[in-house]
Amino acid sequence: WVPDHSTSTLLRRIHEVSLVPEVKAVFLDRDGTLNDNTKGHVHRKEDFHFLPSVVPALRKLSCSEYKIIVVANQSGTARADYTKKDAEALFVWMKKELKKQGVHIDATYYCPHRAEDKCSCRKPGIGMFLKASQHFGLNLSKSWMVGDNESDIQAGRNANTKTVLLGKKADFSSKIRPHHRVSNMREAVKIILSNQ
Repeated sequence: WVPDHSTSTLLRRIHEVSLVPEVKAVFLDRDGTLNDNTKGHVHRKEDFHFLPSVVPALRKLSCSEYKIIVVANQSGTARADYTKKDAEALFVWMKKELKKQGVHIDATYYCPHRAEDKCSCRKPGIGMFLKASQHFGLNLSKSWMVGDNESDIQAGRNANTKTVLLGKKADFSSKIRPHHRVSNMREAVKIILSNQ
């Protein structure tokens, strides 16, 4: 008989572990999902405009148990369209603007590489998801990815999250499909919160 392995000790440990809340997240693409990018990639706050329904929907999501994490491809830095400093400054500004309106963003991650660089972080790769998972101790299978294009959905499926496609971009070159299709962020958040 070993005291540390008694039945009562094991039951107490099982109970303690069961009380630890499961950490899950909603991953959000940025350009085309949070902000309007119809005029091209956005890298200046003067050109950054939140899409309709984004702020109230994310305010509602901020009251839930989900972490809110932005994951964005920013290949403009690799092409020298803008600098990493520019990209990071815009993320900081975006988080502050959202915080003023009652939205809490837990983290932002971005990939500075081009598709031809074959990195692991650029969506549909899952490097940003894994980094967030390690940082927050996430259960990715209980998490969600919301985005407006195929690479967002592929990344979410590759990371074993549930996926929501925003807007009308429906041309998929692969067999991978989103779990849900909606027209705006309000509908996406409604689906996510109804599936808790």
